[in-house]
Amino acid sequence: MICDAHVHVGWYPRLRPGAAEAEPFYFSPRRLCSILRRCGVDEFVFSSTSAQTSGARLADLHREAGEVKRLWGPGAHAFLWITGRGFDEDPSLGALDSGLYGGIKLHGGETNWLAERRADLDRILSAAEAHGLPVQIHCGENPGTRPLEWLPVARTFGDVRFDFAHCRPAEETDAAIRGSPNVWADASFCDSETIRRLGGTVCAIRLLFGTDFPAPMAYATDGATDLYRQEARRLAAALPEAALGRNFRVWLGEVPLFV
Repeated sequence: MICDAHVHVGWYPRLRPGAAEAEPFYFSPRRLCSILRRCGVDEFVFSSTSAQTSGARLADLHREAGEVKRLWGPGAHAFLWITGRGFDEDPSLGALDSGLYGGIKLHGGETNWLAERRADLDRILSAAEAHGLPVQIHCGENPGTRPLEWLPVARTFGDVRFDFAHCRPAEETDAAIRGSPNVWADASFCDSETIRRLGGTVCAIRLLFGTDFPAPMAYATDGATDLYRQEARRLAAALPEAALGRNFRVWLGEVPLFV
């Protein structure tokens, strides 16, 4: 059983070997569902990278989310990727009332939520809290994305279940998980040694299997299905068993943390 907490549909930049600059490619709902089925995935959380594309509208994201859910059925959990532009298009966050979305995705590198749009961030997270929705946060080494910058936010919104995606930096991810009971972290784009180290601590109950697929295609030449299988094997070997399924369902609120 595999529950992938972090995949995407939509437009994404790809840098082919030898190319001088990245070129856009489209990862369709049909292709995503086809690859995940062939690779034995049971459930997954997805959002649309089209949110970052100039000219993309919320209607485009809603269409993609609906198509994935239609093709897959139960087990495909759509997260609305909210950018600053997307928030300005729908500041009332009416899309969250549609029943289409099971969560929210935010990226502090794409929109500087912490330093420049904190009031809007609070409105988004208050809406997530009111709707009982989990929130995935892109985390990394850059300002505005670091786990310890987001930890006070998680503590403020204690009823929201956060995924501090990518487990980077590892020591800050460790501190964030220990520092707030509503913080999880998916292992996408995290090296195996770091995953094993985190999995050997109390953090193990809040680690998630996640591939960020198809983002690895931007840096690899293997076929998409083979690439996903390789990454899934690597993560499965490094993560504790609960991270492949049970932790995912706890994070989504489908099962209690302790039974």
